[in-house]
Amino acid sequence: MENKNDEILIYETLMMLRDDRFISLRAEHDKKNLFEIMGITHRENVHSAFLASLLAGDMGLDEFPAECLYMLYHKVKGDIPLYSKTGMFKIKTEKYMNGRVDIFGINEEHKIVFVIENKLKSKEHDEQTKKYYLSLENNYPEYEKICLFLTISGEEAEEEGFMAISYQDLFDSVLKPCYEHPDMTSEYKVILSHYINNLTAPISTDDCLSPIALVHKKECESIYSDYKEALQKVYYVNDKPEQEDEDNEEVFLRKVYKSYRSTFDEIFLSLDEFGTTPCDTISYKKGEQFQLLVKQGVLREGDIVEATYNGLNVKGEICLHNGKYRIKVFDDNGKDYLKINNDIVGGSPSQAIKEYVFVKTGKEISDNGMTRWKKNGKTLKDLCERL
Repeated sequence: MENKNDEILIYETLMMLRDDRFISLRAEHDKKNLFEIMGITHRENVHSAFLASLLAGDMGLDEFPAECLYMLYHKVKGDIPLYSKTGMFKIKTEKYMNGRVDIFGINEEHKIVFVIENKLKSKEHDEQTKKYYLSLENNYPEYEKICLFLTISGEEAEEEGFMAISYQDLFDSVLKPCYEHPDMTSEYKVILSHYINNLTAPISTDDCLSPIALVHKKECESIYSDYKEALQKVYYVNDKPEQEDEDNEEVFLRKVYKSYRSTFDEIFLSLDEFGTTPCDTISYKKGEQFQLLVKQGVLREGDIVEATYNGLNVKGEICLHNGKYRIKVFDDNGKDYLKINNDIVGGSPSQAIKEYVFVKTGKEISDNGMTRWKKNGKTLKDLCERL
């Protein structure tokens, strides 16, 4: 990267902070959406219900949202859709199909049926997609079947007949066209804008954070095109541990980043050059917060952490194993490591608590270890605020 002297780079950074595009993006991060106010930001059933309502035409766009979904399916599949216009779909949530599928839609005129299994935070279990696919095969043999497995990162379903799509796909091909549709009234536009804003909030997935979708990519790319060197410098200064002898430019750029962190983070996540935030605290790819807690000195190798699960109390020690920091679980005496088949029980925060509960109860659980393990009364997730 070609260097500019400190004064010019600081001036360019200040110009960026005063740019209308940056101010508008910052305003989007400062305002709270209705989902956040009601405390239902990342509830899976709320997302499914909202999407079902949109696809049913409840927001004044009739069949347009469902047709966008239909086109998205064929775009990903790489073939030509049978119909350019499908008409309305009858939509239902939690339809029983050897299990309850999140969203079900049927168009009897053109004989099209679709299902969406939404996995925002949870994982597939009990062969869900296999059961749903078999039910469609048996009950709708003459219909075109569209089976979608919706996740943050586009994970594959167990059933090959299900197509993996991400919330980013959904935003780009369905939500954004609906928001920009000329027939959408101002009242419904406000409602949809709250949902779209809700997709920007980072969500905890196992031991990392990811936004559900990036919704201002065009704006972020525009800002970057005019302030490339300033943004690169902000990123690289904040991507390394803070030092006592930093110069004035570095001190300034750290203060700027901390003041507008969420805005900068979205810009960095939206650009291919970065794809992650400084120190990888939030990543649109997979990244481990737990590793950062140790690398940044918030936790240390040898620290003792504690967890409680349904009356079970356990302690663990932070250790370095094969280049990764892990939690090794102690047995009931608190001195020796707990073992199963001569292997020490432990792993990432989530893996460690899962293995411990399985050893003690025989039950397999799904749990976020970052909210379970504590150091001096604070959860690992709370400690991430110090990163």
